[in-house]
Amino acid sequence: MSQPALIIRRADASDAATPETVERIVAMINEAYRCSEAEQWTEEKTRTEHAEVSLLLTNQKMLLAYADNTLAGVVKIEEIAPGIGGFGMLTTDPDRLEKGVGRTLAAEAEAWGRAMRFA
Repeated sequence: MSQPALIIRRADASDAATPETVERIVAMINEAYRCSEAEQWTEEKTRTEHAEVSLLLTNQKMLLAYADNTLAGVVKIEEIAPGIGGFGMLTTDPDRLEKGVGRTLAAEAEAWGRAMRFA
């Protein structure tokens, strides 16, 4: 059975205005960090909060991946210093692990950096 095509798009203010989208992104990022960094913390930590995600969305600093009209993953993109781009907070919906979502988002983030002529 083939995987549904991913649609990758840059976030915008309309995403920040949708509480369900913000909540889903916050939950996905925090769950990914909770799992990947479990051995580093003795108490539960959160990586991000609603206000930070809303600001990232409003400022178009996230790429969103959709499969079957469902949010499948996200990645933060930004200029981290003059002429230098970076990406982070790369996370995939747990139900879509090993389906190429993270790999596709990373490639899109790199393509964005090249298009912006970042080092």
